[in-house]
Amino acid sequence: MCVFAAPPLAGEERSAQGAGAAEGGDIAARRIGDHVVIRAFLHTAAFQKETHVVIDYAGSAGLAVHQNVLPAIAFGEGEETLKVMGEGFRVEIGRGDIAQESGPLLTQLTARHANALENIDAAAIIGWPTLRRFALRLNLADGALALRPAASADAAQAGANASAVVGGVRMGANTAYVPLTYNDGVRGWLAFGTAGHHTFINAELATALAKPDGGARDIRFGNADGLGLSGMTALFPQPFTAPEEPATAAEAEESATADAEPSPPSPPPPEPLLLRSGLSLWAAYQLEINPRQGYLALTPMVESNHSAADAAFYSAAASKDAEALRAYAAAWPEDRNIEEAAGRLFAIGLETGASVAEQMRAV
Repeated sequence: MCVFAAPPLAGEERSAQGAGAAEGGDIAARRIGDHVVIRAFLHTAAFQKETHVVIDYAGSAGLAVHQNVLPAIAFGEGEETLKVMGEGFRVEIGRGDIAQESGPLLTQLTARHANALENIDAAAIIGWPTLRRFALRLNLADGALALRPAASADAAQAGANASAVVGGVRMGANTAYVPLTYNDGVRGWLAFGTAGHHTFINAELATALAKPDGGARDIRFGNADGLGLSGMTALFPQPFTAPEEPATAAEAEESATADAEPSPPSPPPPEPLLLRSGLSLWAAYQLEINPRQGYLALTPMVESNHSAADAAFYSAAASKDAEALRAYAAAWPEDRNIEEAAGRLFAIGLETGASVAEQMRAV
């Protein structure tokens, strides 16, 4: 990964991002490796790097930086923020909200998608602590992403150019939650995410709907007469583990350092949690989400983004059916889920004591 110190961005770009300009703006975005990616500069008075930045709505850090890049970031005297910058686009992240990436995503993304990234690495991830300050507009079909300060955007403005506006969106500890209706009027919730392809459905609730394969047909955004979600994408049944209990104020105070203020307890996720969204769902829409103002505006861009290959893989994987996974692989040998299917077949073989020959078939 190329890292260097550099003077500030010059000319037009520096002018466009002057001290008086509001944060946010419009920038091109692409779906690469099932992640939303923008090309931008990481910039301080003493550091500059052109790179690709992943937009992960449920990411735990304000800015997670690759382990090889983080040590090189330097700040000017009295400077307290790093800027993620492009032409007409600026987001500032405080020094305390910058952390080392905890997993291998950036390394894998750079290695596997070098051509799509034009040999410019992916070195950072913008997550929830930063994104929650903005209204996020995303249209993957047009390759467009925009951020506006949350206070300057509202549901009326968003609804003027949308097919539907869903109210009641809540802010959680690690993401936003969107209200849904299912099973003839039962309230449920969707955890909003932009990382990965799969959109997951709570396996326990799917079984209760008599749709253990995830093929529920009566899920809607918002109320029972809201915009239909069922059929827009295949849903992957998965057990949703119970969330950890939020820390009480007393526990937070006990764990805080002696000279630091304790953090307030985090709000627990609303229940029941029905879906965790991925790009298989959001690729079907133009959307604007603003949890501080409590809304999600949606415009369908296609009649359906449902994939028969996804549905076959999800059903086989959720039921741990080795023969069904093999049938899926035979029918769709070039599908996006093939690598994951092979891993699941191998795991099933280990659990069931499959022969070496059967394991090699999985590989």
